[in-house]
Amino acid sequence: MEYRDITYETSDGVALITLNRPHRLNAFTLATDGEILDALRRADADDAVRAAIITGAGRAFSAGADIAVLEEVRGQAAAEGRGVITAIRDRGNTFSNILALRKPVIAAINGACVGMAFNLAVYCDIRVAAENARMGLVFVRRGLTTEDGVNWILPRIIGIGMAIELQITGRLVAAREALAIGLVNHLVPEGQALAKAQEIAMDIARNCSPAAVMEGKRLAYEALSCDLPTAVARCGETTDRMYLSEDFKEGVRAFAEGRPPRFIGR
Repeated sequence: MEYRDITYETSDGVALITLNRPHRLNAFTLATDGEILDALRRADADDAVRAAIITGAGRAFSAGADIAVLEEVRGQAAAEGRGVITAIRDRGNTFSNILALRKPVIAAINGACVGMAFNLAVYCDIRVAAENARMGLVFVRRGLTTEDGVNWILPRIIGIGMAIELQITGRLVAAREALAIGLVNHLVPEGQALAKAQEIAMDIARNCSPAAVMEGKRLAYEALSCDLPTAVARCGETTDRMYLSEDFKEGVRAFAEGRPPRFIGR
């Protein structure tokens, strides 16, 4: 796929996806979500990539959907006798797909992050926010409700009470409050979100078994919708397999020899 709204590059085991419409505060067009998901699948399939980062060019992460694009979709959906979200999702682009990726995805939130961009951020595995970042589900302030299953994932991140408040008020959350309520994992000075995300991604790439990271991510998300005995059983099955892996053997050898591990993902 040729990218118009994003850029994609890889270096030292890390894929960097940059929302690249700074003149529109990286607002989403009809192509943006598909390009992001294509780039993430590309990173997930690349054995040289151990983690992915998503950030925005310029002074925003993203202002959400471009209003002009929303009007276009609404008109198209009405002409076809379909709902707007049905028309959009028929293309198979939903950020909930990020949960099924094998590799960790980190959001470097360098400014405004609202609407569809908020959806993208909450489905990332780790979120880093700069002090100037603002996040919000502004849908109700546009006469809409949340989409993309955010009503499922958000309470699991920040709790039901705060999740309901953000969904029915649409208010913007400042970066410090986002950290306090658990909406983001890290708060850094303005201009440092990408650097912090790269630090985390590089640590994963250099020091963590890709197979163990993949299994750890899978177990974490599976546990959100299963009972405790099932979670315990799945952990046990996974640990039994990992004990037989080459990465486990290498991890033990590297620790004993006092050197960095050379994991191969098996």
